[in-house]
Amino acid sequence: MFNEIKISAFLLILSASLFSCAPKSKVAEANGDVSVQIASNSSSSEYSVQVVTLKGITDLKEVAGAFAKFFYSPGASGGKLTGSAPKAHFMRTTSFFVPIDYISLQMATVYYHLQNLAEIDTLSGAGGVNQWPRSVGIDTQVINNPSLKENNAFYNGETDSMMFVPFTMSGLPIVINGGVIAHEHFHSLFYKLVIKPAFEKNKQKWLGVASIHNANGDSEFFKMLRSLDVNQKAEFYNRTLIGGINEGLADYWGWNYTNDPDFINWSVPEAKSSRTLTMGDSQVGSYQTKEAILIQVEQSQQGDEPGAGLGSYAYEVGTSHARFLRQLVLLQAEENKIEVTDAKALVGNMVINYLKAFEKQLETIKGADLIPTNEFFNFFAQEMTKTDSKFKLTDKSCKYLVSYLNQESPANKLKTCGNNALGQLTIQEAK
Repeated sequence: MFNEIKISAFLLILSASLFSCAPKSKVAEANGDVSVQIASNSSSSEYSVQVVTLKGITDLKEVAGAFAKFFYSPGASGGKLTGSAPKAHFMRTTSFFVPIDYISLQMATVYYHLQNLAEIDTLSGAGGVNQWPRSVGIDTQVINNPSLKENNAFYNGETDSMMFVPFTMSGLPIVINGGVIAHEHFHSLFYKLVIKPAFEKNKQKWLGVASIHNANGDSEFFKMLRSLDVNQKAEFYNRTLIGGINEGLADYWGWNYTNDPDFINWSVPEAKSSRTLTMGDSQVGSYQTKEAILIQVEQSQQGDEPGAGLGSYAYEVGTSHARFLRQLVLLQAEENKIEVTDAKALVGNMVINYLKAFEKQLETIKGADLIPTNEFFNFFAQEMTKTDSKFKLTDKSCKYLVSYLNQESPANKLKTCGNNALGQLTIQEAK
């Protein structure tokens, strides 16, 4: 298992074996599709050393190309990262290059995952959302936000960049974790399809909701929590729900990419129990309701730090959404006898369509309006029951959807599964 091997030992073993027998490095000449050895997940339960192909490389000395541009300990100006590119160092074997320092390993690994995520974007209908190559900060120094100073990664909407900070724990470094890279990459999609257009139409209302681990923080707004009027309470409720959906869908994207429901465990094992995407039978149909979120907002006013806990609570909100989608994929693959990869592509398309619909919904939210918590599940149920849907609604998947739709429904509005006039299975009002 890769997390049992120290990165330093991994590099030492590689470099010791190569310095004595490898031909003179031709890093400067490498371009196009270049074979490089990195550490990556070989399955949902193992990381191992693999030779992969980095596509569209223009300069291997900076691991620059079609999919990534790296900055070392970057600054920011004019909405872009500033600073120099880190210098990568590789040794060449007869058929591939091997990174001989940690910075080079990070760069090659991130580049590889980003090129794969670009392909998933295209398959999911989000191929034109991001601009490529993506800007990536390595060894980023965060001064004003202690939670981001180390052992973390984040997407920054202002500079449209993925940022990695120093990792000091004993697990798999976050910058090597393919699931975390996919998670942060999804934040860029959510930002551009939901937050940015909503913000541009109502800057005051949606200021600061790009990500619940935004590098800029939100301390001034938290101070308002001492005494919330109805509009402020609604604002914090909506921010928490939006942040939760953002984080939950990003976790789903991490599983979508790695097929590992516990990808976070490799780097942050203490989060495994709360963020695993494996769902028990008792958790089906369960999510954080409107009432539950409002209670959390009220409780966040107590104590010396108003707002403390809402950020971490948003992950709890989001985990149920991620589990819902993963189980939906597995049900479709099982019941319709299709590959999980094909089911992922179908759900991925629905996720991107949901983001577009969610942004339109945010345009209608005013004053004390609360975003309905069940709208997320309603969207996927409606998509699956359309006459032209590529999904096949089965008895099992229908009951699964209904369990979510009825979570907050009054007794006279409950849903059930039944056949329509054409004999087709659909979701109906219970009689």
